[in-house]
Amino acid sequence: MIKRSNRMRRINIQLVMLMMTLLSALSLQGQINPLGSQYFQNRYLANPAMAGIEGGLNVNIGYRNQWQKMPGSPKNTSMTVDYRANKVGVGVNFYKDQAGLLTSNTYKGTFSYHMPVSSRGDELHFGLSVGLSNDRLDNGGIVGNTADPLAAQFNDIGMDFQGDFGMAYTADKLTVEGAWNNLRDKLQNDRSDDVNYNTFYTSISYEFEVQDWKLYPKAVYRGVNNYKNILDIGAEVKTGNEDLGVLGMYHTNKSFSLGVSYEHKKQWEFMFFYNDPTAVLENYSNGSFELGLRVKLEKRKK
Repeated sequence: MIKRSNRMRRINIQLVMLMMTLLSALSLQGQINPLGSQYFQNRYLANPAMAGIEGGLNVNIGYRNQWQKMPGSPKNTSMTVDYRANKVGVGVNFYKDQAGLLTSNTYKGTFSYHMPVSSRGDELHFGLSVGLSNDRLDNGGIVGNTADPLAAQFNDIGMDFQGDFGMAYTADKLTVEGAWNNLRDKLQNDRSDDVNYNTFYTSISYEFEVQDWKLYPKAVYRGVNNYKNILDIGAEVKTGNEDLGVLGMYHTNKSFSLGVSYEHKKQWEFMFFYNDPTAVLENYSNGSFELGLRVKLEKRKK
């Protein structure tokens, strides 16, 4: 009986380790392929300098989950609110990352400054986000010895400081961006072995008008700690009045993102994205879906 009990315990441990490895890989997928809305609909997610870029008061909500759910599969929730008055922008940014029994919450506040540099409307934008993050373990979901001291001590870990700095240049139809993400992790270097956070973000985009259509090609070059840098290339196509849009992005980690958007009366915008898994994870996941909502509560006051 004792031998059988020990054997079952070893099997359970192996199954737990296998599941944790898989969930860790799927969670990393969320860092390698971030929320699709950050490319066009909500650029504030990637760069604090874009807080208030569109003026007025804007609210963005996003949700992502696995297309084919499995117990404990990763899911992400985001919410941003930003506002601009004259040259000053402010924003708040909440992001929740959940995988299995682990939940990570990040809360940031943002200050941005939008400086005119020409009579044509060209602007330089600067933004700084600072905030806190914490990781929590759901002890109630543990199957086995819930009195394990390591599990109990995990939730005693305090909040971590987080910060991002970004810049951008916008001309008539050109936008160039650059951001340094997770300042604390880079400056203190206490997570140098982790492969779960972004390090930098750069992008360039342009607007073309083709008859009754608008085309927004975009190239993004970004870094993930201890992972090869990733190039994203794609475009968004919108109707002339910009109420209907289709977008696609190819990522050099051998995955892609596709999306559609619909804007109602220039105030409500609904988005749907499909994120294809990387080649490494294609045997474990058939991708994820993402839903987004943007609401313009107040237009910019000139």
